[in-house]
Amino acid sequence: MKPPPGSSSVNPETGRYEANGCYWDGETWKSIVVPPETTKQSTRPSAKQLRSMPGMNVTPPPGSHEINPETGRYEASDCYWDGQNWKQIVNLEIATGVTSLATKPRLIAAAVAVAACVLAIGIVIGVVFTPNTPEPAQSLPSTTRHSTPVTTASLSPAELEAASASAAAAAASQTQATAAARARAAEVALDQNRRAMEAQQAAADAQAAKFDRSTYAILNERDYGLLARNPSASKGQKIVVYGYVTQFDSITGSSTFRADTAATPGSNWYDFDLNTIVNFDPKIGANVIAKDIVALYVEVSGTTTYKTTLGANETAPVLTANVIDVVG
Repeated sequence: MKPPPGSSSVNPETGRYEANGCYWDGETWKSIVVPPETTKQSTRPSAKQLRSMPGMNVTPPPGSHEINPETGRYEASDCYWDGQNWKQIVNLEIATGVTSLATKPRLIAAAVAVAACVLAIGIVIGVVFTPNTPEPAQSLPSTTRHSTPVTTASLSPAELEAASASAAAAAASQTQATAAARARAAEVALDQNRRAMEAQQAAADAQAAKFDRSTYAILNERDYGLLARNPSASKGQKIVVYGYVTQFDSITGSSTFRADTAATPGSNWYDFDLNTIVNFDPKIGANVIAKDIVALYVEVSGTTTYKTTLGANETAPVLTANVIDVVG
């Protein structure tokens, strides 16, 4: 047999290379398997076994020795006297059921060696096949009592193709959804921009309409009299009135004057009889002074109450003039 690598010796009992509970079979080290002791079988040899035991009924060895009552021969230190020499007690005697006092410790030692060999092999396998993963960080206690084990399984080509197709379909759907969302956002932004432009245009048109004399209604005396009774009900209405400026000074300011007004034109102060407060942009009334007769293109704003120079309260309609023409 080819000897094992390294320094090893042959066990004289078995005739093979042994070390650490293993033996060399010519190629690899293998564990030594020791048959377990049979507890029910008697350890005392039978008469036939005693007759077949070597070393029985021989000349005593030199020195002081006693016969082993179980085997009927001289034994010492795992050896027996064959009449001429001391020989090693081999394990073949164990197979016959003859177990001497000297062999029992050897059985225990062999079992320990086998266990050590198996443990060493297990450690080596564990080191080789255990993945080098970092030690997980200590985590806080979880409130979940049971964790669901995650299992993985290899997929067949058909399953892989189906999964790939499903992923592609999901990606395409997501792309379509994203494109639709962007289109909707663009439509909303365009609509908002359109509405803002329309609002700006409407404001510009409304501002331009304020200076368009043709957009103001002409009332008769009766209609103007009804409006004067409740100006708030006609708030925002655009009309044409005529008036005589009765007060336009530092008290009224540069953007307000008081005038007597009427629905029809007149040439004298007494042609106008409705006390009215007129507000305007100072640029529009820059050329107006007290006692002027004017044509006013106004929007109805409501009423106001003020205190006169005599201390009385006076309520008058309020008009906002967008165009003022001095006519007399």
